[in-house]
Amino acid sequence: MTPDEVNGFVAIQYPAVSEGGFSCEETGEGVALARWRHQPEELRPGGLISGVTQFTLCDLALWFATFTVIGLEAMALTADMSIRFLRPAKGGDLLGRATLVHSGRNRLIGEIALWVDGAPERLVGHATGSYAPPRKEETPNQT
Repeated sequence: MTPDEVNGFVAIQYPAVSEGGFSCEETGEGVALARWRHQPEELRPGGLISGVTQFTLCDLALWFATFTVIGLEAMALTADMSIRFLRPAKGGDLLGRATLVHSGRNRLIGEIALWVDGAPERLVGHATGSYAPPRKEETPNQT
């Protein structure tokens, strides 16, 4: 699955994502890199990227990572998410790399590292979360 496929799917299923400056940049088995494009009008006082934006990027990065395991699935839903803000986020695009640490039938669990463009070694946040894949409806027995 390519980032273009993810972005095309999301643009149809959840247009607010791309309209808000969010996109999928990279994909791999159980991994996805998401980006929020720096938008000065969306910054908090002091030029800081808001916690809401950081949380949203984490949630989307994990959603994108689930696609690499279960396919493009709009109804994979966030089950839980927790974030720790490590330092102020300012100065450019925000990136988040989600890595799945468990892919089960009922839950996909992952962690997300956040940084400002150009400084992946200086994390601004770290999150953990899980997604619930949609339950496949059982086909009734036909007799």
